[in-house]
Amino acid sequence: MKRAFLLIAQLFAAGLSGAAGAEVSVPLLQPNNPSISCEKLLPYEHAWSWRTVMPDGSIRPQGIWSDHLDATTQEGRQIWRRVQGMTYLTGASRTDVLLFDRASCAPIMSEQHRLNGVVLKHMFTNGQVTAERTEPPAPMRSTSAAMEAVPFDFLNGEDGPLLAVLPLSVGYRAQLLSAQDLPVGDGTTQIAIHVAREETISGGRMGPVRTFVVESPLPSGEGVQTFYISPKPPYFIRLEVALADHRRWVFDQI
Repeated sequence: MKRAFLLIAQLFAAGLSGAAGAEVSVPLLQPNNPSISCEKLLPYEHAWSWRTVMPDGSIRPQGIWSDHLDATTQEGRQIWRRVQGMTYLTGASRTDVLLFDRASCAPIMSEQHRLNGVVLKHMFTNGQVTAERTEPPAPMRSTSAAMEAVPFDFLNGEDGPLLAVLPLSVGYRAQLLSAQDLPVGDGTTQIAIHVAREETISGGRMGPVRTFVVESPLPSGEGVQTFYISPKPPYFIRLEVALADHRRWVFDQI
């Protein structure tokens, strides 16, 4: 009887899926998903210029953001290493390093050296994420969480490369399971993405580049990120961040 009920429910759901206006299920993606492989990535090196657009339309140049991806090994494991550096016109700087598996896209370690002196490190081992946060003059604070499922590290450097290996098309939607800055609960959060359109934009020295325009609300509710992603390296061509206070951060490839 239970099996018959389940079959009827499945047939009913299938009928609804073909109905006009029916909601389409949004997949929750995580490492080792068979539809995702970071093996298709290629090494790259490039940079963006960064500016802030104020609510009145005035522009305030900020600096240069560099981005490097190379293939390497760690204890015999084939991995990708992404190194980003941001240098401000004031002379201040920031560095981000991410290591992730070359096939599954699973993160291994990420480390950020932020402008305010804060150092945040994530380590992913045996179903657990450990975050170490050092904020001088306070001592290092370590927080760990046992993860129910292995996440990406989208918020700490895996954004562009991961988006580049997804099956993007106009209208595509997904939720990405990602590690949090500081683990709470099982240490994960979900990042919504939506491909709004295709658009040809300036790729700096690359000339015109055809991109998928991927929108993603910031998990903190502080604004919306818009990624312009190409299927060819360096993949991440442009970024716009619309903030709740009506400022916009714009990163254009040089």
